[in-house]
Amino acid sequence: MIGWALALALVWTGLQGEATLANFVLGFGLAWGALAVVRPLGGRRFGTRWRPVPMVALAALFVRELFVSNARVFAACLWPQGRDRAVIAVPLTVEGPAAIAVFANLVTLTPGTLSLDVSEDRRTLFVHTLFCSEAEESQVRSGLAAMERRVKEAME
Repeated sequence: MIGWALALALVWTGLQGEATLANFVLGFGLAWGALAVVRPLGGRRFGTRWRPVPMVALAALFVRELFVSNARVFAACLWPQGRDRAVIAVPLTVEGPAAIAVFANLVTLTPGTLSLDVSEDRRTLFVHTLFCSEAEESQVRSGLAAMERRVKEAME
């Protein structure tokens, strides 16, 4: 925790515009306090271990999906006729509340999809999608499966 506090104190000092010892000490104290509050909420409590390299791969996949989905939603806005909207059930392979929450939030942040609910047994995520013809639904499902696989690699 001390490494994070030092790094955050350096950032604080840089943002203050004056590199003084007083700014650094204040930044270190604020960082230490914030980390003391936030740390118990982190990965170990939920049984989650964050892996940096798969996390970068997940971020890259999400950015790609973001661009592709934006293009699809843009096209749907220009040519709205023939679009079938629906709620689809997506079977979950990720486990743990943190991994499910990250996956559901990534789905919601992707244009054209919205996470609605998780089943009580945490095995199914219900997703509203703007694209539900047979070809579009399979494309949405494959994108969701790839994202879920990346979340699983990054967090479990």
